[in-house]
Amino acid sequence: MIAPNFVIPSYAQTTPTPGVTNPDQKYLGSWEMNQGGISLTFIFAPDDKLYIVSPLVPNTPRTATELRYKISSAPKPMHLDVFLPRTNKPVQTIFEYTADGKMRMQLEGTNPGTPRPPQFKNGTIFTKSSDATTLPEGVELISDSGSTTKEVPKAQMYVTTINRAQQAYFLEKSKFSINLKDLELGIPSNDAEYTYQIQQPSGSQARVFVTATPKKPELPSYTGAVFVANVNGEAITISGICQRTKPTNKQSAMPILSLTTNKITCPADSTSIE
Repeated sequence: MIAPNFVIPSYAQTTPTPGVTNPDQKYLGSWEMNQGGISLTFIFAPDDKLYIVSPLVPNTPRTATELRYKISSAPKPMHLDVFLPRTNKPVQTIFEYTADGKMRMQLEGTNPGTPRPPQFKNGTIFTKSSDATTLPEGVELISDSGSTTKEVPKAQMYVTTINRAQQAYFLEKSKFSINLKDLELGIPSNDAEYTYQIQQPSGSQARVFVTATPKKPELPSYTGAVFVANVNGEAITISGICQRTKPTNKQSAMPILSLTTNKITCPADSTSIE
């Protein structure tokens, strides 16, 4: 089963933000599968979000991973693309509704970057448990780094969100946004604790930064970075976040991208947190 790969991705790039192109929204809601000793819940939300919820285990907190998805209902069987964190290639698969109202999805043999299966082979059956499109009470959402969102500071989450939006913006327009409003995230440029600012070096279209500058001396500062890199002849975006290790009023140096390893390096006064 490939389902566990959805939950625990281990890839090097982040993903674009897809859109749903399917007018038929019968898929919205909570679907459960139990096959081969594996039990999972898929929750399709109307805002392009797919939650994969861990099974209920006694004395163990339930967790969920948030992914993005895109559906096309025109082909038969229908197409489903699932965008994993930290990869620029989706998992492409197929699904259909059965006569008794269940969903058949091809999970076996699907991986990021592999061709979409043309037909079902040992398709996995999901049963719709409810029309709910939100996480059940008590389920903790897991971030890309493996920690729960309760443990991640708001400023860090904002910078992560802006990084991802820049990647999606570049995918659509072949350039980065220099205006926070253009990303349409609803993130303010100022809140009670931080000021957020997008910075792009003059004359450089291949990198963009976002800084989260604290208004209180005890808070850490963050710098998000997105670079364009050429990997095997393909232009991809690579993102990262640096956290200042000690409070200071001075502007930190910006992260850099190694052209040999395609990895982001933080300045000496910062540490990488993504």
